[in-house]
Amino acid sequence: FPTVLQATHSRWSVARVVCEPLSVPAMKLLLATREVDVPEGVEVEVKARTVKVTGPRGTLERAFKHVQVDIVKESDARIQLSMWFGQRKHLAC
Repeated sequence: FPTVLQATHSRWSVARVVCEPLSVPAMKLLLATREVDVPEGVEVEVKARTVKVTGPRGTLERAFKHVQVDIVKESDARIQLSMWFGQRKHLAC
């Protein structure tokens, strides 16, 4: 609630309303980065936004064309995912 400050004098009176914010809004997250470790015995191929994983149980291929994410294979044991201006639902996975 706003705080009211009052001052009185013989000829005049002043009432000043001071509004203080209850909370400071959070800044928007610009860049979210996640790193995924690849287990031993598993090979990962990244081309554009299509990821192909081959391991002892078989092969899995998935396209992430519907999500604006940068997928980079840093090494054989690590993949980096970067998302610019991601919403809360996109960052949850």
